[in-house]
Amino acid sequence: NLYELHCEYGVAIGRRLGFSSAVLSIIGEHHELYDGSGYPKRLAGDAINLLARIVAIANYYDELCNPANALDALTPHEALATMFARLRTRFDSRLLQAFVRSLGVYPPGTVVQLSNGVIGMVATINTAKPMKPMLVVYDEEIPKEEALLVDLETEPDINIARALRP
Repeated sequence: NLYELHCEYGVAIGRRLGFSSAVLSIIGEHHELYDGSGYPKRLAGDAINLLARIVAIANYYDELCNPANALDALTPHEALATMFARLRTRFDSRLLQAFVRSLGVYPPGTVVQLSNGVIGMVATINTAKPMKPMLVVYDEEIPKEEALLVDLETEPDINIARALRP
């Protein structure tokens, strides 16, 4: 119960700071889930402020990637796949689809192994070709400031083989 009160405390602080009603709604409802399983008021569907529904998706994704116990962390790719495949009823489907489209199949920060064995990290997505993002290639002998950037769209013979846990 104490944890769930942070929304209420946040709204009280926001009021004292003079935040707008839209911002106060986001603060108060950012843990409400579309299926009614969220908190603190167990709101469902369109009863949840639109902006709060957007923040709830981003917040849930962040919690999957950055939980209190780092050993439980999912990769960005796993988090999106989990949210879309297993947890989709918890979120507004239109907003979840937009979120997935904006982050791509392999969201920025995803560590991947390429079909040629090279390891890299997704730097930016390619909305036109989601399987062909821009990568920062990992090479232990090259300082990270000088790391090679590879645009998979310009490398037709190289593909992402799998996402890796960092």
